[in-house]
Amino acid sequence: MKRLILINGPMGIGKTTVGRKLAEKLPNCQLIDGDDVWRVFPFEVNEETQKLVVANLRSMIAHALNSTWVENLVLTWVIPEETIFDLLLDDQPLKDTAVFCFTLLGNEKTLRERIERDAAGLRTIDVLERSLRYLPKFEAMNTEKINTIEKSPEEIAARLLEKLSI
Repeated sequence: MKRLILINGPMGIGKTTVGRKLAEKLPNCQLIDGDDVWRVFPFEVNEETQKLVVANLRSMIAHALNSTWVENLVLTWVIPEETIFDLLLDDQPLKDTAVFCFTLLGNEKTLRERIERDAAGLRTIDVLERSLRYLPKFEAMNTEKINTIEKSPEEIAARLLEKLSI
């Protein structure tokens, strides 16, 4: 049985890092980071760019699940609404595939520390405000919540492995 593991949460919570740590421990795993698919210039979130990204992710998911090599597919992305899960998964080849949806959560202190640590890299501090504004949406989702407060990416990945019964 294949596994499709969706990891979502607010920007800066550690989805990509945790996804990498998890993928390294899973056999025959492909990791898809939604941020890589959202590389549009200028960066703009609107209906058209969201449709483009969702279509590309749907295609990547379908190809991975149809592959005889892929046993585990990990997708990390900011998915603040359950309707986006539906857009990604509707009509996918999910026969013989177990689907797991995890939401990584933290608090303002955790998000601030992680985003400030990354300010020299991918994110600027203005991301913190948006992440905090989205946090209640993630808390309300019908997904398995994983508390990341004071936990390393390795600890969080180990917790996910437990949840996957591996």
